[in-house]
Amino acid sequence: MSLDDLESAYGQGGSEEEVLRVVSALDPSETGPHGVTAVHIAAKQVDPEALELLLSRGFRAGATDDYGRTPLHILAVQRWEGRVSKMAECTDILLEGRCPPSRRDESGRCFYHIAADMHNCPMIAVIGQRRVRCDSLIESSGMNALHLMCDGASRYDYDYRNHPEVFAEKDRMCRRMAEWLVGCGIDPEAETRIGKKAVDFAIENRIKLTSAFLNGDESAISGGMDLSQAAIMNDAEAIDQIISSGADPDGLCDRECEYRGMTPLMISCRRMALSAAEALIRGGASAAYASGSDGRTALYHLLVSLSSTVGTGENDRGSDSFLSLLKIIVGSQGSPDLPVGSSEGSALCFVSGNDRLGWTSDGKSVRWIAFDALISEGSDTGARDQSGRTPLIRACAVPGPESENIVCTLMELGADADARDGEGMTAVMHAASIARDGGLDIIRTISDFAEPDLSVRDSKGRDALAIATESDSQGVVKWILERL
Repeated sequence: MSLDDLESAYGQGGSEEEVLRVVSALDPSETGPHGVTAVHIAAKQVDPEALELLLSRGFRAGATDDYGRTPLHILAVQRWEGRVSKMAECTDILLEGRCPPSRRDESGRCFYHIAADMHNCPMIAVIGQRRVRCDSLIESSGMNALHLMCDGASRYDYDYRNHPEVFAEKDRMCRRMAEWLVGCGIDPEAETRIGKKAVDFAIENRIKLTSAFLNGDESAISGGMDLSQAAIMNDAEAIDQIISSGADPDGLCDRECEYRGMTPLMISCRRMALSAAEALIRGGASAAYASGSDGRTALYHLLVSLSSTVGTGENDRGSDSFLSLLKIIVGSQGSPDLPVGSSEGSALCFVSGNDRLGWTSDGKSVRWIAFDALISEGSDTGARDQSGRTPLIRACAVPGPESENIVCTLMELGADADARDGEGMTAVMHAASIARDGGLDIIRTISDFAEPDLSVRDSKGRDALAIATESDSQGVVKWILERL
């Protein structure tokens, strides 16, 4: 009998008696392709009877194939659902047969690294019961089995969003595995090469029972998260508990991450986490709080949240969610005209002159829907930014049909076409400065509502005609000359 016969017996669905008959006739010295032994094959089939017979006949439990894998490595990647007891029994047989748990495959992983990453719960249970020392690290990442188990929970994201009861059971399973692994000598405070602890991975993947265990407070609904983490996770329930426990709703994130220096509400806005934002406002968070040298507020972070597709996670990026968040923030700060940053001025100033705010998932321009909503909220059309520019002036500095629509709305509402910014420039002068007639239609839109003063000069002594000439806007030059 050969290994081919054993493979055939398994492949053709042979009975246990037939498999054992082949096993009893195999040569312990025989290896197959890539150094595979009969023990590897039986481990792949999760067959405890065959493993027991093979080891009793002198086959080595710790034999390695050409990739450095022991039978335990092979066993670790097999599906265990529906055969929990067989998986546990196979693990026990191989460990009892002195298969070395510390043996690494060619990628540097011990079998328990793979078992933890694959969430092979029966195998981890046996490891825990036997108190197998399993605190070795994967050299390239500095991750131990506990890190891998918590990080591996990311594959449950679908269940989290669609089958909460299934996800809850998986969280309970992860909690059990975490306890077993800690019992085997893994330090829950150990950090990976990028400075992450197991609890950080658990929090990121929402396995809150597990993170609560690792944080040492299993009574916490928050799973040990701080407010910043709860905002990132859009976890309103956790936010309510954390704030009720005395946390500062405006406490700045001090983690080494992209949200460092931001309040939880700013984080919620940047990630379009509607539930988190509602909970934070309910808990007393201030939408007017400004942080950093740029003095930017939560409203600023909301307005730029869709300028990139990165960062909102699985949160809804649609226009309805965006507008709901906008109304919550504007309503809570008491006025739509508070500055969004130290240089940007009011939200209306900011959006009027910014054509890079992106699009919602249902294809709507953030700039336009934010502008429209702010106008509806009663924003001051005469507000000025740090440079003295009004929303009209800012809109006139950006070419395009959307700017024309914004200019049209502002003029309908009585915006002053002759208002001058800190450099003495009017809206028409800014439009004239756009190269090659890019601002001509904007100027025409203004003239539909008012006759702008074309004689004024900026701080450099230039009038609109001189500026249009400099920008090679011949159409604007002609338009101005016709009115002089």
